[in-house]
Amino acid sequence: MAEKPKKENIVKRIVRFRSNFALIRELIMNEFKLAGIGYIDIIRSPQGHIIRIFADRPAYIQRNKSKVKQIEKILEEKYGLRNARITLIRPPENIYSKAPSELTDYELNFVRDLNPWIMASRIARNLERGWKFRKAAYAALRRIMMAGADGVQVVICGKITGERARCAQFLAGKIKYCGEVTERAVKSGFDIAITKAGVIGVTVRIMRPNAPLPDRIRIPEREEVAEIIEELKPKEDVSEGGVEVGNTEA
Repeated sequence: MAEKPKKENIVKRIVRFRSNFALIRELIMNEFKLAGIGYIDIIRSPQGHIIRIFADRPAYIQRNKSKVKQIEKILEEKYGLRNARITLIRPPENIYSKAPSELTDYELNFVRDLNPWIMASRIARNLERGWKFRKAAYAALRRIMMAGADGVQVVICGKITGERARCAQFLAGKIKYCGEVTERAVKSGFDIAITKAGVIGVTVRIMRPNAPLPDRIRIPEREEVAEIIEELKPKEDVSEGGVEVGNTEA
C-alpha cells in the first residue's frame, strides 16, 4: 500500500512563504529600480498568482514589457508561482479627499510622500544624479512633513564626503524607536544609490499622521458623550397589547 505524502508543517509553510516573498520583493525592486516601487503584494487566484505593484513611476514598468515577461518566467521556475502575472494597481479614488490622519495603514501606502520606500528611492536617485546628500535629505524631509507626517528620520551611509565612509542622520518632528508604537505607527524603507565613490545606503523612517501614542489623550466633546450615553441606555420593548416589557425593580 502506497504511503500518503506527509503534509508540510503550517509553521514551515508560513516561513517559506514569507522568505520567498522577501526574495521576490527584492528581485522586483532591483529590476525596476528606476520605477520607485512602494508597495508589492501577492494574490492567489484560481487563474494563478497575481503580483500587484504600486510604483512612483509606473510608465517605466509599462514600457519594459520584455523584462516583465522575463521576471514572470523566473517567478514560475525558481519560486514555484503558478501562472505568475505582474499588474499595476492604482490608488483608491477617495484617497486624496481625506485628511492624512483619516487614512488607514493600507491607504497610506498609496500616498507617495508618506511612503518610505518611494521617498528612499527618490533620495537614492537624486544622489545618483549628483545631488549633495544634505540637499536630497532636506528636500525629502520637507515633502514628508508637508504631507502631514508626525515625524521622519533619514539616514544616509557611505562615502558621502570623502574616502572614509560615515553616516549622516536627519530628523524632523518626532519619531519612536522602540515599543508597540513603533510596530504600529512607524514604517521604514530602504534603497541604495550607486555613485562614483561607491554604494550609498538610504534609510527612511516615517511616523504616520495622528499616530496613536500613549501620551496623546483626546477629550471627547459634550455632544459625543451624550450620543454614547444614549446608545448605552437599555431600550424598552413594547408588546402588541401596549404593555411595556423591560427591567422592573422589585
